[in-house]
Amino acid sequence: MAKTHNATKILFISSWFPNRVTPLNGDFVERHALAVSRICRTAVIHVMPDTRIHGRFMEIYEIQKRELFEVIIYFRKISGKFFLARLFNLFMYGLGYFIGFGIVKREMGTPDVIHANIIPVSRIALLIHRFTRIPYIISEHWTIFLGNDRNKIQGNFAKPVSKAFALVPVSGNLKDAMISSGFKGRYFVVPNVVDTVLFNINLNATPGRKRMLHVSSMKEDHKNILGIIRAVRFLREMRDDFEMTFVGDATPVQKNLVSQTGLSDCVIFTGEVEHSKVAGYMKHSDMLVMFSNWENLPCVILEAFSCGLPVISTRVGGIPEWLNDENGILIDPGDEKGLCDGMNYLLDHYQEYDKEQLHQYAVRNFSPEVIASKFLDIYTMALNNTKE
Repeated sequence: MAKTHNATKILFISSWFPNRVTPLNGDFVERHALAVSRICRTAVIHVMPDTRIHGRFMEIYEIQKRELFEVIIYFRKISGKFFLARLFNLFMYGLGYFIGFGIVKREMGTPDVIHANIIPVSRIALLIHRFTRIPYIISEHWTIFLGNDRNKIQGNFAKPVSKAFALVPVSGNLKDAMISSGFKGRYFVVPNVVDTVLFNINLNATPGRKRMLHVSSMKEDHKNILGIIRAVRFLREMRDDFEMTFVGDATPVQKNLVSQTGLSDCVIFTGEVEHSKVAGYMKHSDMLVMFSNWENLPCVILEAFSCGLPVISTRVGGIPEWLNDENGILIDPGDEKGLCDGMNYLLDHYQEYDKEQLHQYAVRNFSPEVIASKFLDIYTMALNNTKE
């Protein structure tokens, strides 16, 4: 592993992490880990079931990604609801982390702090802690805390959460939801991170239609894509000097609504694209449009700021903590008329938002250097607490 600026050794473990089964799942965790790897020796272990494995029970991959050392382990998942199948899968999951921990120790020595991500993997963090006394913290991104199922979590994960040195949600809203769910602890809010070099401003305006952009998983119940399309239809009745690009894996229902409403000449579906290509779409857009029914703190909004784009979004989750009149427009969830009016306003006024100021706002609050420093402060407190 490459040398870094701090001797502290950090091990990330995560319930979600990019892998061959779910390539984009938990990509925000990888970005946190990459940020920390700039100033600490950092490794990641992620264990993932894969029904496509044949002829063996486990596959292990060691990946050096810039300063970050990743250990991705796949195990053969046994299908079925029988107790023995569930027991086998649970054993293989735990075994994967045991093997991965040995690989990390070989590569960088015993970690100083374990950084668990998304509460289910906290059980693994507690198990490692019991055998090694390594302190651990838990970062949280899970929108389940914002819904009706949040109270089901408390009983299942009360013990590992109680033993964590700190709980680190990505927004104050998520912190409040976790506390309401019964999770007591030492809280620190650390937002998502943005590669402010990759996501930067494009000062060369491209002639032609004004460009609106939406980037997401395109999950309808969450992102309300059909609501955006209906709002665009209303907007089209008022003007025709724009186009709307959706970056993500659109469903047939979403595509059919565009065709049925005669919007095919101004609505573009790109399909799923690599993260680096998202930056290109943003640099050649004039605004970001989000219409989610619920959220924590979407990376894409922070990345839009870094590219100098104003944002229109629903007033949900942690978004109002960072989105305000100076960098965009907040509307109520489900308010399609409000979305149409907001898009109409931004189409005429997006140039009044200072691109450099928006970019510097992202640099000050979400850049890798800033986020890594916040995490290092928490790691240091955890280590000092252990020594007391």
